[in-house]
Amino acid sequence: MNANSAISRLEMLANRMQPAAARGDRSAQDWLTEVRTAILELRRQPAQAPRSGGGFLESVGQGLALGAGFAVGEEIVDDLFDW
Repeated sequence: MNANSAISRLEMLANRMQPAAARGDRSAQDWLTEVRTAILELRRQPAQAPRSGGGFLESVGQGLALGAGFAVGEEIVDDLFDW
């Protein structure tokens, strides 16, 4: 996943949180602030050229980090919306 894709997903998440935040849900307001901060930080990062070669272990490490990030994000959303 590249930065633009991550930004798009975070923007979709922010749009889904907006109604709860607008109703005064303090948790939604806090999480919305965090998501918007993450979006701004991603936008400020310089574009990184794709690296070639990294080898098997680097690919595995990136895959584990990405999976962990999605798991944390899913847990946050589940807690926020109490699904």
